[in-house]
Amino acid sequence: MAEIAFPTYKISNSFLENIRQSYFTSFGLYPEDDRELSNSILRTSDFYIQNPEADSPWGEEYFRKAYLTYYLINNYFRCRAALDRLQPFDFWKGTEKLTDWGSGNGAFYWALKDSGFEFVNYEAVEIADQAREQFKALRPDDNISFSSKLEEKKINTLVCSYSLTELTDIPSFVFSADKAILLEPSTQQDGRRLMEWRQRLIERGFYVWAPCLHQDSCPLLKHSNKDWCHDTAQVEFPEFLDKALKDSPLRLNNPSFSYLALSKEVPPILSSAARVVGNTLKERGKTKQMVCRGEEREFLSWFNKREEVPYINRGALVKLPKELEKKSNELRKLSGLKIL
Repeated sequence: MAEIAFPTYKISNSFLENIRQSYFTSFGLYPEDDRELSNSILRTSDFYIQNPEADSPWGEEYFRKAYLTYYLINNYFRCRAALDRLQPFDFWKGTEKLTDWGSGNGAFYWALKDSGFEFVNYEAVEIADQAREQFKALRPDDNISFSSKLEEKKINTLVCSYSLTELTDIPSFVFSADKAILLEPSTQQDGRRLMEWRQRLIERGFYVWAPCLHQDSCPLLKHSNKDWCHDTAQVEFPEFLDKALKDSPLRLNNPSFSYLALSKEVPPILSSAARVVGNTLKERGKTKQMVCRGEEREFLSWFNKREEVPYINRGALVKLPKELEKKSNELRKLSGLKIL
């Protein structure tokens, strides 16, 4: 199976060094020298699984260690991938101030920085004092301000990265934003809830820019009671995390996520484009992969004996060839397929 090139995300040397120095300042040793790091990560993972509704145990050193390493880095990679999905669009035009609600220790900020984005004003809103302190200890630029609550009634560009997952409804301030990026866990429950919120946000004047390429009903909601839209980032973890979790039951997998990028401006139309929303499915004599370009449920389809079947990462934006042929819900004759 041939692979269509897709980015592998790595943490920048400068950000990695900031994490190492902050870890040393907080705990008296570097993460690669901490024999308890693996246990700290496992204990934090178990805490979240066993206490999904509980407040984060910031008073515990094991939690602060895991949050500064494993969770920050995984969320950083998710944000890097989501930002990359917006590259074909001029999404950031008109952004004068970015408000990061529930910023934690700054995963989205560092992903923006390593992606080459620069903003005059960046506001990090985080209720947990210890999370804000970790963010500050990582030495962000001077253009950032910190607060414990959202003060402004009108928001220019809003980011909510893993900060809405505990809520049962869309916060009212989301509707006041000119633009919004919502990142959520890739669980079935969170993913389908975000898909349901998508329609409500459209009804309140937003247009979806990504991952959707249309404003019609979501085909995964319309045609299925189980499917949900989620993405996956291909990543290379820092060596110290590989080492810490080498013999651990908690594996380092490519992080997945669900997301919506929205604006009250109409998005550009990408002709002949589709979003890959499924993994490859092998059937007798052919291989299929689900794509989204409207409210129909459609699949890229290759005949195994006649065509070379590519590996395309979930979340990729593809340009369909002119010679495309549609039969039922299958899109065939895909030799000219390209990644956008």
